[in-house]
Amino acid sequence: MQTGSGFCGEFGRVEDGVKTTGFSLNCVALNLQEAMEKNQSSSLQRVYEAIVELHTMELQATRETVAEMTGMRLVTVDDSIKKLHNLGKIKRILRGVYAPVKQYPQTRIISTTIFPDGRFRLELANGELLVELTPKEAISVARAMRGIDTSAAAAAQTCQNMLELMEISAKLRKLEKQMDSLQCAGVA
Repeated sequence: MQTGSGFCGEFGRVEDGVKTTGFSLNCVALNLQEAMEKNQSSSLQRVYEAIVELHTMELQATRETVAEMTGMRLVTVDDSIKKLHNLGKIKRILRGVYAPVKQYPQTRIISTTIFPDGRFRLELANGELLVELTPKEAISVARAMRGIDTSAAAAAQTCQNMLELMEISAKLRKLEKQMDSLQCAGVA
């Protein structure tokens, strides 16, 4: 038998070494809250795994496809998507389309040294990785890094352009509907 405050057992609650029989409302509430938290975390995990799997198969991960894949209700999927987005686990690619965010290990400290003779030293995490480069090698690495930076900036700009294009397209459709309704009313 466990002692101490706060243990909810199958037959009651043990408090200060004395076992009480029957369920107290606090005990039931604690068990219900724990069950809800477990269910919520398993829902989050299932939704996240579905989004990862859809993304891996190069399919769009929408609330509908995730709900269909997991068998969960749309409201539960919506809540999980919102929480995953707030946690930074998923990102919105387009309106209603989500993708997992690549999870990297913690960023290490990087130190660079340029020697008077043109050599270049790159050190990661207090000597964990040490690379000395000749001037030509350093230039090659710099070009590669610049390419990575440029492609990342281009991808971000493309995503931003697509979002703006979708917004403009929605506004245009709205204006077209307004024009059609005005023409039907004989105003235009």
